[in-house]
Amino acid sequence: MDTPVSFYRSLFGVLHSTKHFLILGDFNAHHSAWGCRRRSVAGVRLLRAVEEMDLVILNDGGTPTLLHPSPGAFSVIDLVIASPQLAPLCEVSMEADTYGSDHYPIITILGAQVCLTSRFRYRISLSKQQLQLYYHNLSTKANSLSSRNREDVLELYDSFVNDVLTEARDFLPEDKRFPRSIVWRAKRDLPP
Repeated sequence: MDTPVSFYRSLFGVLHSTKHFLILGDFNAHHSAWGCRRRSVAGVRLLRAVEEMDLVILNDGGTPTLLHPSPGAFSVIDLVIASPQLAPLCEVSMEADTYGSDHYPIITILGAQVCLTSRFRYRISLSKQQLQLYYHNLSTKANSLSSRNREDVLELYDSFVNDVLTEARDFLPEDKRFPRSIVWRAKRDLPP
């Protein structure tokens, strides 16, 4: 039986109030957004909930997490999902050895250097005037950061992320906002 989207919404909603969280697990959900070759109903539901909550899937978008007995068959069903505030501080990699399991262990390191690359590329055409207005609004919000509490770096970062998301939502039409999820790729050597 597939997990209903309401379960994911409820779980992520409770965690979202903490602002800084990681959730890791075997979601048994397939979707091309995190590197599966097929989509399942569970994968579509999970991705919908992730996007609705502006969460980040940290898997690299293709490294297998489940070993199948068939040659060349693999799945990516073990996921690491983070709040947008914590995601840039994380690095995720898979062990090359399953240690007797049919799942590859996932290593998650907090505080590592990461390089953000979008797995999808979406372009929104803006007029010069729209681009100038968007730039102006973001610059104004960025300048206001200097008046905030500089002692709490995480609070400043949270404010910055919130300002960018708010401005993007206010500026972009509703039909141009999706997909909101981002697949992060950490700089590391991938197992063969």
